[in-house]
Amino acid sequence: MAPRDPLLSSLRVCVLNLQSGGDAVTDSNPHLPSCCELLELVLRKGLQQPVLSLVHRDYWHCFQQLPHHDTCGRLSALSLAIEQTRACRKLLSAQGRGRYFLRLALSRRTLPQFFTHLLHTPRVLEWYVPVLSILRNEEFVEPFMSLLLVLSNMEFTLNMERRKPSPAATAQTRHCYNSSASCNRGVEDDMKIWPKLTYSGILATILEALRLISTYVVLKNCRFLDESWLIPVCEVYEAVPCRQVGMVLRYLSGRVFILDFIPGSQAHADKFISPGDIIDEINGTSLRNSKNGQAGVVLSRLRGRPLSIHVLRWRAPHQTSANLEDGEPTPAARSCFPQTAEPRTKAAIVLPVS
Repeated sequence: MAPRDPLLSSLRVCVLNLQSGGDAVTDSNPHLPSCCELLELVLRKGLQQPVLSLVHRDYWHCFQQLPHHDTCGRLSALSLAIEQTRACRKLLSAQGRGRYFLRLALSRRTLPQFFTHLLHTPRVLEWYVPVLSILRNEEFVEPFMSLLLVLSNMEFTLNMERRKPSPAATAQTRHCYNSSASCNRGVEDDMKIWPKLTYSGILATILEALRLISTYVVLKNCRFLDESWLIPVCEVYEAVPCRQVGMVLRYLSGRVFILDFIPGSQAHADKFISPGDIIDEINGTSLRNSKNGQAGVVLSRLRGRPLSIHVLRWRAPHQTSANLEDGEPTPAARSCFPQTAEPRTKAAIVLPVS
């Protein structure tokens, strides 16, 4: 009888459960966190820790080293995902960046390619113990890659934000195309441009366009990946310029919690935000790992302007109650709200905007 690994058996069950839904897999799918956690356990199984280093090695460090040691020359998608993960300011730990990287690979259907790069890079693969690791076991790695191929054929619609390219980016893309075309245009101006382009010009144009477009496709809802695979609901609160937003805040564990509202204020009248929600960012400025009063400083700079506030909901998607006393908070929100903390405190800060 062929040997079996319990992680692969559990992962196979999760993949079948994801397939049974039929539709696109979203963050509300109850099987998605389990599937991601099993992928994480496979990547951590047999991973050796460095002897003379104070930094705890995680699977994110393995992927991070691939562009330096993999010589296959086909690392464009991998390098792009790594750079985008590095640029995310909402993540503070290697665990959070690794989880962001895996979610990015699932949404782009590139997970098998990333693992293939890992498997044919000996300088990185040697960090794993052959006796323990699934990635260095020939009997286990083949069924594992088969499961990854199944995942790559599924559609993952995760919490992503697709921004419209700015006019500057659009003009830069057009300039890239025109410059490549003008350098290779023949005598006959009425002929089509593309047949006159050299292969290097076409490749440079495509790569530059992909780089510009990919800048505007990001995983926005990643605030809790440092602690949990469970993703809270993220919504955007649009507020018009006003004299007083009227939110009472509390800073806890580097996050900005909404505790209450001033009666008659803009936030109280809109009834969009609920006590217990978390402010993720304001007009593109991230409030991750915020210090006391940082949200007020950001709002003071935006005085007189419309506000776009990204809010992480404290309640689960299926709950409809807007009261903090009703229902249970999501596990992600509960992990940052100690039981000893009172939901309302006199140390809160009022945010005025005039």
